[in-house]
Amino acid sequence: VALSVTGIAGPAGGGPDKPVGLVHFSCQRRDLPQIQDKLSNFWSPQRSVWRRSRARPMASPVRLAVYDISHGWARVLSPFLFCKRIELAPHTSILIFGREYFWGGGIQKCAHEDFVEQFGAPPVEIVELGHTEITEDLFHDFILTVSTRYTQSTYDLLKNNCNAFSQECAQFLLGQSIPGHILAAPEIVMRSCLGRSALALLALS
Repeated sequence: VALSVTGIAGPAGGGPDKPVGLVHFSCQRRDLPQIQDKLSNFWSPQRSVWRRSRARPMASPVRLAVYDISHGWARVLSPFLFCKRIELAPHTSILIFGREYFWGGGIQKCAHEDFVEQFGAPPVEIVELGHTEITEDLFHDFILTVSTRYTQSTYDLLKNNCNAFSQECAQFLLGQSIPGHILAAPEIVMRSCLGRSALALLALS
């Protein structure tokens, strides 16, 4: 199927035969011998013609589920370990299309209730990130495209973790970032003497 749209958007350029707001839709199917046409007039001084004539899919809400993998210990121990309080050790996932998408040994999805049961605790916060017009099929194509960057072998506790995956999803779906304090948490660890020592030991192991 081939689709096309043209017309007079305004505010100038129209005439008696082609007034501002005139939109011409055309559709050609391979199995039909002729083009199917439709003329409509979408003129409105309060709203642009192109916004009224283009097809808009229903927007889907995008939410960020934030879990504390330390189960409260990060807030208690971080001042002693890193000389700065970290409220939580964040694990995040994306809630969209009735599923929870996360990185755990690979990109996975499941029902939110199933993930909560598996994790053993509800999220400490669910952040409303916004609404997207990206379709579920297009999002799944995106997941396939980035899947090689999020495998068990590419995991890095501080630089390439579940929050990096959530960040890339948010950028794709909404063109925006997840909350900054989640992305900044690894920096606090890396700047501390104890954190650098622990990382050095992990590198040697």
